[in-house]
Amino acid sequence: MTNSYSKCFACGKDNSIGLKLNFSYSEQYAISKFKLSEEYCGYPNVVHGGIIGTILDEAMAKIIIRNEDKAVTHGMITTYKKPVRPITEYEVKSKIISIRRKIIKSKATITDENGKIYAEAEATFFRLKNKEF
Repeated sequence: MTNSYSKCFACGKDNSIGLKLNFSYSEQYAISKFKLSEEYCGYPNVVHGGIIGTILDEAMAKIIIRNEDKAVTHGMITTYKKPVRPITEYEVKSKIISIRRKIIKSKATITDENGKIYAEAEATFFRLKNKEF
């Protein structure tokens, strides 16, 4: 991660209110384990859906960056299956589904330690040229 991401809300280490997600990579996946505090809840004991969407979006962006591409989110469809709770460990995992000229499609899931899916998303990203980023 370069300094240009240090203030990123999702992954920036220098963002005092950020999520500070830390990703590892396998051949085709970006993976991050995380626990969120109650400050990220909407309803009591339920993490806000916008925060969940942010985590899914970030995971998909990270696998694209890992693929040595640069892109911005065009659209994302998110499905919330179970409430994500604060102070509980989850894992977000993403992969690229397809790459076609200027479009990259990606998918991400949030699961618990037993592999139960809590949320998932598919997104379309627009590829950028280096000078556009």
